[in-house]
Amino acid sequence: MRSSQKQAYLVLTTINLPRIIHDYWLNLKKYGHEKEIGVIIIGDLKSPNEESFAITEELHKKGFDVEYFDIKAQEQWLKQFPLLKRTIPYNNDSRRNVGFLMALQRGCRFLISIDDDSFPTNQDFYQLHAIVGRTKKLPVISSSNGWFNPCSMLTNNREQYIYARGFPYNKRNQKVVLTKQHKKIHIGVNAGLWLNEPDVDAITRLALPVKITGLKQKQIALAKNCFAPINTQNTALVYDLIPAFYFVLMEGTINHLPLARFGDIWTGWFLKKIADHLGYYVSFGKPLTDHRRNKHDLFNDLYIELTPLKHNDAFVELIQLITPKGKTTIDVYSDISKKLYDEIQKNNTFNGEFKKYSQTLYEHQQIWLETCAKIIS
Repeated sequence: MRSSQKQAYLVLTTINLPRIIHDYWLNLKKYGHEKEIGVIIIGDLKSPNEESFAITEELHKKGFDVEYFDIKAQEQWLKQFPLLKRTIPYNNDSRRNVGFLMALQRGCRFLISIDDDSFPTNQDFYQLHAIVGRTKKLPVISSSNGWFNPCSMLTNNREQYIYARGFPYNKRNQKVVLTKQHKKIHIGVNAGLWLNEPDVDAITRLALPVKITGLKQKQIALAKNCFAPINTQNTALVYDLIPAFYFVLMEGTINHLPLARFGDIWTGWFLKKIADHLGYYVSFGKPLTDHRRNKHDLFNDLYIELTPLKHNDAFVELIQLITPKGKTTIDVYSDISKKLYDEIQKNNTFNGEFKKYSQTLYEHQQIWLETCAKIIS
């Protein structure tokens, strides 16, 4: 951790009015953490800039360290990293990468990523995420098929068994044996879960619409090589792992279908693999957020999720099979990125268009890592 007045930075991107930040300010103030955290809000071309500045200025006058960056301010900041600027398109979730790098540059003990429809509950949001970077005794879960479903920790109003978005379809509905070992672990990532709307794919929303009503299991952590979907909706990670949190670019089309909506999930595959190699554990559970999902056309969601859904199982399986090398987050990520690119290029599961996408992804990841190295040097 660099010298910094802030223990943590909360980062989000939005094209809506960031009124949600007022709710977080109230939560932080309630538990006495409002001076320990700063907020970085990343706008986009469609964002209502004037109103967003007004909202953040009002909170700033109350002593809350919150900043809104419109496109003009982002481009000014990105002048120091001209190669990176070309890898972050407009009207894309990956713009939150700018906020992640700002937090990396400013220094903090940990970073928290939220989505703009993920509201705090009555729980102590900051303190429950502050377990990252700490050593804590938790039940560590191993799975006979190498996968854990975070939705199994939650109750829902229809008592349906649902899977978290990104959970491989070829691993669903299997008989799985979970083993639990209580031990002291060093937590690098904490994935908070959600009430109300679960984080599931469009297929699940259409077929099994449910509301999450509670958490039925205490905090757990995943053993090395046990995977689970990790998103950017309510996730904290230690400063050392910020370079592993590159929000994977998804844009364009493959086979005339758009590639979108799984950038955060694919980000999580890299994050878990890197955390495992460096000896960090990923925990799941609290704090819960109230997911008041923005309005969506579920059939359109399904349309734009088809391409990543089709490739997700094979993509993550290749990442799982990689044996990484390196002692730092940047070196390990670079090694995994190159090995994954090489494997995709020679794998017949992926067609030429996906292989071209993987080349772009690899190049962008390397630019991201070079930028991180410059920032922390």
